[in-house]
Amino acid sequence: MTGSYVLHKRLSALAAKLKEVTASKHTKNRWHDGHAATNAELSERYQDIKSRVDEDVEHEEALGDHVSDLEYSLREWLEDLNYSTD
Repeated sequence: MTGSYVLHKRLSALAAKLKEVTASKHTKNRWHDGHAATNAELSERYQDIKSRVDEDVEHEEALGDHVSDLEYSLREWLEDLNYSTD
């Protein structure tokens, strides 16, 4: 029972973040055709996103919760969406 409660709580938190990011993304201007990111910009963005996700995962695991590869990928995707709206 406790395991399913923790899983439900974590999934609900991810769903809330997805809703927040989606709403924020729709209010921002979209990338325009006149801008093409350089390799350096993409690399910097990836490193920043990975750093944010790694911090979150370390925190979860310090609390005793395991973060699966699927959840890690989902967190990266959400962070990428969030990064686009910062």
